[in-house]
Amino acid sequence: MFLTEESLNSASERTERRHESRMPAHGAVALRINVGEKPEEFHAMVINSSHGGLCIRHWRKGLTTGDELLLCSPSHGEVPVRVAWNWTVGPVVMSGLQLMNTDSGANEAIDYLEKQTALRRMRIPVAITGLVLLVLFATWYLTRW
Repeated sequence: MFLTEESLNSASERTERRHESRMPAHGAVALRINVGEKPEEFHAMVINSSHGGLCIRHWRKGLTTGDELLLCSPSHGEVPVRVAWNWTVGPVVMSGLQLMNTDSGANEAIDYLEKQTALRRMRIPVAITGLVLLVLFATWYLTRW
């Protein structure tokens, strides 16, 4: 498919639907949904977050727009969220969750997810390990002479 001037112009005229900037956020969360009388829990991976919500990746295909869930993170209590959109790609579902209460507790939970990425938690131990290996290698190299 070739790009025409018309398609390029229409793409540049599109409006951005996002009203808030997104921040990368990685981590596992549990979500609880009330199905019938018994609540069901499923796990998801956080992709990114903003001030008003977050994007998750999961395998549950039964979620529909407007479903109300409880976000359970290890650092905070349950945070009520609502499904804003779903996008299914093969077996994986991406969902946008909107915070129902924008109080400080919900925002703290989202901030925690933004700050506690796996890479950020691993930076200091990896740096210390690298430094120790460098010192050991330099000591071994210098003692050979």
